[in-house]
Amino acid sequence: MDSLLQKRHTVAAYLIGGNSEILEDTNLRLLLLTNLVTALGFAPISPVLSSLVVPLQATEGSIGLIVTVFAFPSLLVIPIVGVASDLVGRKRLLLFGLIIHGFGGGLIPFTTDFGIILLLRLVQGVGYAILVPVILTSIGDAYGQSEETTAQGLRFASTGLAETVFPVVAGVLVTVFWGLPFLLSFIALAVVPLLYRHFDETVTVEYSHANAFEELRAYRSTVALFFSNGFATLILLGMTFASFIYIGFAVYISFIVSFVDGGPAQTGLVVMLTSVVYMTSSTQAGRLAEALGSRIVPLLIANVLHGVGIAIVAGSSSLPGLWLAGTMTGLGQGLINPLYRSIVTDMAPTSVRGTAVGIAETFGRVGIVFSPVLMGIIITSLSGTIGGELAIRITLGGTAVLFSLLVLVTLLAARRVGFTRLDAA
Repeated sequence: MDSLLQKRHTVAAYLIGGNSEILEDTNLRLLLLTNLVTALGFAPISPVLSSLVVPLQATEGSIGLIVTVFAFPSLLVIPIVGVASDLVGRKRLLLFGLIIHGFGGGLIPFTTDFGIILLLRLVQGVGYAILVPVILTSIGDAYGQSEETTAQGLRFASTGLAETVFPVVAGVLVTVFWGLPFLLSFIALAVVPLLYRHFDETVTVEYSHANAFEELRAYRSTVALFFSNGFATLILLGMTFASFIYIGFAVYISFIVSFVDGGPAQTGLVVMLTSVVYMTSSTQAGRLAEALGSRIVPLLIANVLHGVGIAIVAGSSSLPGLWLAGTMTGLGQGLINPLYRSIVTDMAPTSVRGTAVGIAETFGRVGIVFSPVLMGIIITSLSGTIGGELAIRITLGGTAVLFSLLVLVTLLAARRVGFTRLDAA
């Protein structure tokens, strides 16, 4: 038994570096499982969006609303959750978020009314908006420096695992019935009893009205700290611009695959490949940052890979071209997410970490909310002149190039300013 444990530790150390012992933490394992569940709101849906247009009587321009309404609650709910998690603790919010997320998505196949489906997606999005910042904050509570970056990388690796398995499953299920991929959301309900029984609260809280008002004042102060700190402001802007890039790939990859005579199964394979690379690279974020002595340098490299990869996706005329582009996209995105989140949690003192994460996650989802709408408008306006296929390709590629350049500018400026903690602004 000891020999087996030693081999397991050796394999883990080889895969993720010297911080592999954090995998023995039950709380982290439960957080990774919960995080995997959050991916059910999007991973099974992305590769089948083009297949939903006809049964839901939608259009190429409007089908992206399924993504937009899911992401929209993040702008409003995440800041509140950041404050609430510092007030009532992490565990209660995790349990509530799982229940909302599971029912919101799982009930969708029982209607074909597009309006009701959007409403249920909105409810599911509320659950997602509750879960994500609490997961991030709980990881920040437990770890610091390279351990925290590794843990954040594992968190995104769990997302990558979900995005590897579920798109392929969804590609098969949607050929049977359009609503089956949404039923996967009910998996969230199975995690609730596990979390309730085995998750240990990561903070000690004593709720009172006085504490609530104090937290609201702390929220305003934390917002002020972000925008009085040049480094933090640049990080927020970078997260915002980066959020506009990948979402275009997620929404329109099924259309691009259809342009090269592929279907839902082929889309699922492209997404699976992207996710495998994403999952692998995200586990290496902590190791890479430690080796380079910086989180900004690997972010610069990742941003270039990310933007160029999606631009190649937009211009691809074959499945092998999409496989190559998906590999680049996954490599870049897998590094970007944990590195940015690690910087944010490292900047914030423990007392306002939940609030700080909430603010950052809100900015990091602006593009997820508005990009599908803006891209849909552009595609609709161009389609009448140049056709739907070319309109999608130009819009997807142009968005990737533009926002990658904006991210590049913010990262170079942040590197020049240098890392500064919020309480030292």
